[in-house]
Amino acid sequence: MRISLRRRTRYRLWLFGALLLVTILAGPVYGLLFLDDQIPLWYTLDEGTVLGLLVWGFVVFVLPSRFGKPIRRLAFLPRMVVIVPIILLCIPLSAALLNLLHDGIIGWADLPAEPHVYLYVLALVAVAALVVEITHIIGPRVLGNLLIGRYQTPVEEERVFLFIDLAGSSQIAQKLGDLEFQKLLSRFFFDIGETILEARGEIHAYIGDGVIVTWPRVIGDARPVTTFFAIQDMLARQRRSYKGAFGIEPRVRGAVHGGPVVMAACGDAKRAIVYFGETLNAAARLEEQAKKQERDLVATADFADSLDPPAGITVEPLGLAVLRGLEGQTELVAFSRPEKKGAPQADAA
Repeated sequence: MRISLRRRTRYRLWLFGALLLVTILAGPVYGLLFLDDQIPLWYTLDEGTVLGLLVWGFVVFVLPSRFGKPIRRLAFLPRMVVIVPIILLCIPLSAALLNLLHDGIIGWADLPAEPHVYLYVLALVAVAALVVEITHIIGPRVLGNLLIGRYQTPVEEERVFLFIDLAGSSQIAQKLGDLEFQKLLSRFFFDIGETILEARGEIHAYIGDGVIVTWPRVIGDARPVTTFFAIQDMLARQRRSYKGAFGIEPRVRGAVHGGPVVMAACGDAKRAIVYFGETLNAAARLEEQAKKQERDLVATADFADSLDPPAGITVEPLGLAVLRGLEGQTELVAFSRPEKKGAPQADAA
């Protein structure tokens, strides 16, 4: 099962267009600050355009691709050591291309060489990249709501939460040791991020060996369920790589639940967006049931009934259970698919 890439591609095209527009407008600003009147305005617009195509084409399309994966896995400083020279190289390259297109309008001897040219571009890229990085960390929806102050007072929203954790994590940690286990978790969180992004999920938090993903609740929308099994498929495709690096084939289990939650910005020295409510508590208890009953993905029967049945996924009744911290008994179901030949089995955590 593959989730359509159209939404991800549309997002990247939108991001590329926005960043390119910023760079185009920055060209005339640079011209006013540093160039003499002999350089026409249209040239600075062209310069911003070509430079933006090169820089943001690399940042938006090359880095997130499989070709940029080794760079993205580097720590921050080594990653900058690779990325910054590539960006700086785009400056003389863009000027040289413009010179060829416009019959040497500025002369080859006048191609960008002064430090302020490179500092200006680096400052522009750094600010734009910082905004993009913040957006990736907290999500564009949350960032927009923070900017308008929506979460200064608690707000109730209808959300769906998907809890995913690494099955058999206790045994894996004992086998690998703390350092190697943390490397495994870092790789695991890195790899599942792309699948979550494709499904337009928001990563709310990493907790221990698990991750909490959330979506706005839409009756009938089964994306949280299909996302879970898409992550299973991704791990199955990469099991040989994990086996070679860590000696294990990772498997996930999880729980999904939806309903009203209260959302608010909390803290002063360190701000955070937090969710409160029985919906989140129920999702955590359902994850305990997934482990206890050795199922891949568990939900309440009421929540499962609110979804359009995903193709190829069956819903199996599990009966009534008492969820810790909640009153009464809750009817549970498990989502599953026919076991694929050669797929790794889940162990108890």
